This record gives sequence, C-alpha cells and structure tokens, in this order.
Amino acid sequence: MIEEFCAKHGMAMIGTVPQDEALAEAERHERSPFDFAPDSPAVIAVRHIADAIETLATTLPPGATGAAVAARA
Repeated sequence: MIEEFCAKHGMAMIGTVPQDEALAEAERHERSPFDFAPDSPAVIAVRHIADAIETLATTLPPGATGAAVAARA
C-alpha cells in the first residue's frame, strides 16, 4: 500500500522497518529499542533510514521535490 502511494506520487521509499519482537520487548521493559536491542533488525533499519534522510537533506538542492528525491534513490 505504501509502495503504491510512493510510486503514484513519484516518491522513493528509502527503507522499511521490519516487524521485530525486540520493539515490543523494549516497550514491556520501558526502554528505548536503541538501548534495549541496538542490533535488532528494526533498530538497524531505522538507523539506515535516518542515515538516508541525512544524506538526502545534505545533498539535495533547496526546494527539491519528490521527483528529485526519487531520481536520487
């Protein structure tokens, strides 16, 4: 569904976060997933997405649109 929306609007997906029991376990322990399970698949995916956002934010020209982002992905 999200993939279809992005494709329809010329937007690139820069990542996905997998379902990961470590997130629920961190919640049960009232801890951040980044502290509780830093090597879990979901935390690694979130870090990857954050890195991709930082790269886009620092390399795209001001005012770039979804099409420019999609072309860079």
